[in-house]
Amino acid sequence: IELLALAVFLTVWLGAVCFILLPVFLLIIVIFLIMHFTSKGFNGVIVELDMNKKFEGHTIILEKDNIKDNLAAKTDSYEKINLEDPEFSQEFCVYSQNQIEARYILTTAFMERLKKLKEIYKAEYIRAAFKDEKIIIMIQTGRDMFQMAGNSQMTKETFIQLFDEITSVLDIIDILKLNEKLGL
Repeated sequence: IELLALAVFLTVWLGAVCFILLPVFLLIIVIFLIMHFTSKGFNGVIVELDMNKKFEGHTIILEKDNIKDNLAAKTDSYEKINLEDPEFSQEFCVYSQNQIEARYILTTAFMERLKKLKEIYKAEYIRAAFKDEKIIIMIQTGRDMFQMAGNSQMTKETFIQLFDEITSVLDIIDILKLNEKLGL
């Protein structure tokens, strides 16, 4: 009887694996491959930092080259903001729920620092969002930052590069002067 019970158990278990788990597993692999080969992907860094200014609305900065100029404008609660810096306006689109707050956040000095940040990182593009007294910055560097996993040859240079990448993220605070009260 025990042998028969074991045989039934194995048959049911193998049936479940072959007819339920295997197709699910194959479907997951197919979805992963489709997503991997059809999307460009993001390689870079995303950081969320506290701002040194108080604001309540939501403001978004997008690069004109990488996104349709009117994409965010389709949302009724956002309006396109035209800023004083013509060079910045040629490169970026700004959308906000509050035009006055957007101008308060995006001073000409801050716009210059954001352009400098893109240059320092040699970024393909840079995007930012301001909400709840925070800034979220997305910097597309074209490489996977902080990557050590899977690197079979870890050398001194690997650790130096990792350290440099970590400190470069911390430098964002200094570059954007987020740790300073600017009197604005």
